[in-house]
Amino acid sequence: MQISVSVQATLRDITKFFVMALYDASNPSVCLESQQILPSPPTTPFQVTFLYNCLNGHTYNLKLWESVDATP
Repeated sequence: MQISVSVQATLRDITKFFVMALYDASNPSVCLESQQILPSPPTTPFQVTFLYNCLNGHTYNLKLWESVDATP
């Protein structure tokens, strides 16, 4: 199963990028997948689809980062 979310947000610093990261709620220190949102600044709302093989009924955390180097 894939997870797809729509996000509406504004960068605080337009020289940075948004990065959306997917974490397993049972192990929140491990990033399962991250995606840089292009272009910078993105038009909002923007859609992010994670390709990680998510399990039905499992809990995941999504975090939106403002990043200088496209890493969460």
